Amino acid sequence: MQSGAHNKHGGIGKKPADKWALPLCASCHTIADDSQHRVGERAYWERIGLNPLLVCVKLYAARGDLVRMRAVVMTAIAERESLAQI
Repeated sequence: MQSGAHNKHGGIGKKPADKWALPLCASCHTIADDSQHRVGERAYWERIGLNPLLVCVKLYAARGDLVRMRAVVMTAIAERESLAQI
């Protein structure tokens, strides 16, 4: 997923910078019927309820600090779950 607001640009055959990587299990990434590679990046993240670019920016800013990185992930999950209850 590209974003001018986050200065994330790509193209076919171009690997994005590592700062744009979010870890996924194999099933969520490619295996499951509703995996990121089967349904498309935008549809996958919309279904999950996360903005991957914002999470990436926060994770990259916290790199090297595992406790802070975990807090970024846990906060993103908590905010997603709280939005689902509204």
